[in-house]
Amino acid sequence: MGTDKNVARATGDDEQDPSGVEPVVRNLSKADLYQLDLSGADLSGANLTVARLDGCDLSGALLVNADLSGAVLSGANLTGADLSGANLSWADLGTANLTDANLSDADMQMTILIGTRFNNTTMPDGSTR
Repeated sequence: MGTDKNVARATGDDEQDPSGVEPVVRNLSKADLYQLDLSGADLSGANLTVARLDGCDLSGALLVNADLSGAVLSGANLTGADLSGANLSWADLGTANLTDANLSDADMQMTILIGTRFNNTTMPDGSTR
């Protein structure tokens, strides 16, 4: 089988078994992830605009610089999640649990926060609530 010279390869690809490499999915815009267990997931920089994440377990998840604008996260467990630099504008975080979460530098313009639980949460301005 010949080698296609037009295929871009990352450094070190020759040493990896492609069957053991997990794909990196970054565009989850409008995805329906209702009530999934995404605890500890690394979704840093992901496009989750208008995604349905209500009832999800996102405890300990990395959502650094993720775009969650317009996403539905009502009732989600975001305990210990890192949402620093995330875009949460127009997102619904109603009744979500943000205990020990990091929201530093997050954009929370027009974010719905009705019934949201804050406990030792780092807010966008760096204060703790």
